Amino acid sequence: MVRSCLCRPFRHRDYFLPAGGGEEAHALPPPNRIALVSAGLLLVSLVAVVALAKALTPTLERRIAAVGAPRSVVGIVIAALVLLPKDWPPIVRQRRTACKPV
Repeated sequence: MVRSCLCRPFRHRDYFLPAGGGEEAHALPPPNRIALVSAGLLLVSLVAVVALAKALTPTLERRIAAVGAPRSVVGIVIAALVLLPKDWPPIVRQRRTACKPV
């Protein structure tokens, strides 16, 4: 998985270059309106993630305390849940395409 994450930006670099441009070409920056809308949507997404994490924390704290694990495990579990949607598809793809021993 680490190899696929590190190689992806270099292997698919042409996806991020403007059409018909050379190797050193750069795309034009987005218009101000699009940049502001993107920043606003990013902020809304961040607030939603933080709100969901805060709502989930008390339940996790009780369950982790019942197991006897340290409180710091709560942060690890929350971080894993936040990153899971981003990391799960590459993990599944890697498992499907990984070389299996004969």
